Amino acid sequence: MVKAIVEDKDASEEEQKICLVNGGVMAAKAGLLAHFLPQLTSTNSQNEQYLTDIVSLANDKGAQIDVLVTEENELAGVNDRAQLAHVEAIMQKQARAEAMANGVTLQAPETIFLSADTSFGTDIVIEPHVVIGKDVSIANNSVIRAFSHIEGASVGKYCVVGPYARLRPGTILQQNVKIGNFVETKMSLLKTAQRPITSAIWVMQKLVKRLTSELEQ
Repeated sequence: MVKAIVEDKDASEEEQKICLVNGGVMAAKAGLLAHFLPQLTSTNSQNEQYLTDIVSLANDKGAQIDVLVTEENELAGVNDRAQLAHVEAIMQKQARAEAMANGVTLQAPETIFLSADTSFGTDIVIEPHVVIGKDVSIANNSVIRAFSHIEGASVGKYCVVGPYARLRPGTILQQNVKIGNFVETKMSLLKTAQRPITSAIWVMQKLVKRLTSELEQ
């Protein structure tokens, strides 16, 4: 049972020894809130009204108060850039663990950046220092080589991307497509290739397409 929630700056020396902290999530019946909110005061070191004072007010009236205890990382707060980096690291660790549990091989996983909506097939290999942005799907048996960057793209089965490749939004790779090093794609549909698409080949393809378009005009 929780008797009260006290702000750190208002806590006594004895209260500061308590290791259980408030995660900031509360649920209450609307009627109880309507009753206790007008009773909040600002008699504290911050001269502020604390919503958490409702707990002690409700206890004084004999209301039932329950508490749910969870892992610290599940409710870590963010007040500055350092704390943001901390919770991002937690999310990345969880995402990597989930990917590996579902059949994705991450080489040097601590160097690989995933997004919350990344969709993986199985038997995928991702080499070190790969960044996967939002809205990316990678199908079965594909390989993403080192230092590649993918965002807003769909990678089909048995594809090989990189190393040092960049797939930008709107890129769709069908099955068995190979994207070589230093290639950048955007808003492109790439069908099954007979040979790897390298940076030189990609530039030539774009040049031919542009010249053809100009001649047709």
